[in-house]
Amino acid sequence: MDHPFRSAAFGGFNRQDVLDYLEKTAAENAQKQQELQRCLEEAEEDGCLALSGLIALIWQQLYNGHFFCAAAKGRAKEMQEVADYIQAHYQEEISLKMLAQTAHMSEGQLCRRFRREMGETPFTWLKRCRIKKSCAWLAASDKKVAEICTLCGFNNISYFNREFLREMKLTPSEYRKLCKNSFDKTRE
Repeated sequence: MDHPFRSAAFGGFNRQDVLDYLEKTAAENAQKQQELQRCLEEAEEDGCLALSGLIALIWQQLYNGHFFCAAAKGRAKEMQEVADYIQAHYQEEISLKMLAQTAHMSEGQLCRRFRREMGETPFTWLKRCRIKKSCAWLAASDKKVAEICTLCGFNNISYFNREFLREMKLTPSEYRKLCKNSFDKTRE
């Protein structure tokens, strides 16, 4: 059986990338780093469920930081304002016209500049922001997936499930289960 964390399921991050990231943020991730290292030392060739759960949580941290911080260095003030608007209003219906008004430019100009400076379209950025928020809800609450879908600005659960799977390489239910299993293992 192919394990979801054996392939390049981390959007280009490999095991060493994850460990390097943990070393850089050791102060805030000390407990998770120790647990991950323990699991890595104990894991057999087929891996362990606790390791998978921890990797899912670490991936969420990488995801949260990477997509919203990586582009921050070189982006213009207008693109920062658009990104901030998206993060503040992700639960609402957002139009290209609203985003263009936020940046004080035409819709076409916004799309071109956003893609050039952020590496993706404004709506891909919005979708990733919503998925990031849904990850936090899935890990921290017992709300139904359909309710989380709505809370995060998705108006179609099928679309939410499909995009979550595409982005996270897990269904929302699988992600929640891995987070819960990981949390339970770290408490033992």
